[in-house]
Amino acid sequence: MNRKIHIIALIAVVIMLTGCRRHKYYDLEQSYGTLHIKFDWEGYTDIPPGMNLVFYPSEDYEEGENGASGPILQQLQYDGGKVSLPVGKYDVAIYNDYTYNIQYRGMDHFLTAEAYLNGYDRLPLSRTNNSVRSYAEPDIFYVSQIRQLEVTGHEQTIVVRPELKTLKLFVHIGVDGVQYVSQADGSITGAASNVILSTGMTSDETASKRIFGFSISNKELYGETKMFLCNNPLTEKYELELAFLLRNNTVSVGKFKYDVSSQITPRLRENNSKVPPEGIHIYIEGVKVDEVSGDGFDAVVDSWGNEVDIELK
Repeated sequence: MNRKIHIIALIAVVIMLTGCRRHKYYDLEQSYGTLHIKFDWEGYTDIPPGMNLVFYPSEDYEEGENGASGPILQQLQYDGGKVSLPVGKYDVAIYNDYTYNIQYRGMDHFLTAEAYLNGYDRLPLSRTNNSVRSYAEPDIFYVSQIRQLEVTGHEQTIVVRPELKTLKLFVHIGVDGVQYVSQADGSITGAASNVILSTGMTSDETASKRIFGFSISNKELYGETKMFLCNNPLTEKYELELAFLLRNNTVSVGKFKYDVSSQITPRLRENNSKVPPEGIHIYIEGVKVDEVSGDGFDAVVDSWGNEVDIELK
């Protein structure tokens, strides 16, 4: 009698096991898979030292079923490497490391993971009452995504082509009367403040300004800056505005505005709306500043005023 009971109990256990979802019972040797990750950097010039890969277990797998209870962060060198993961399906957010001005939030979930820039209000050349909303200058930033990546118990090779999100601008200004300029700053519209890691898009509905400074020579003003582009870069208006501190300690703000879309949009169109790795040069000639008297001293002011960081929600 006892033997019959034991046999019936054993049959019941077997039925229970075979009725469960198969992926919960992989053999231990098959429970992890190895990915060989390779990064394709062809055509890029600013290659980061390393990359972050965040693997988000698919919603098709209940928590813990594939050995993962949450996002799994893996860090690799720029040339890739091996990653070992529990068998299952994953959404993957990929972005470079060694970023200092870029912040991150919503990283617990694939669809909410976001890279963003802190915003602040600044007074142009510290001499006006009109503050300007701007954002921190982004680092060189690459992103990529993989949806529903299935990790099996076998070795797999994955080639990732990161997309550059940071546009470099080189601004050349020819000034008539540059000898009267003590300090010069500029701002350009069309900048975005964030990148959604799951799509590579921005959530900004309106573009903001990117503020930067110029060096002064006897021939021109020269400035460099970087910015994220908005979702529709080919239809965006890019307006460059200049502000000058003259050598008699007066400020000229609001008089010098230039639509430079014709110098930016064609380059983006040539690159299929993507950021050109070499950046874009902007040239403005014939800017005239007032002749002023003065002893030629350089007034000491903070360019565009003091920054006040305001974290964006």
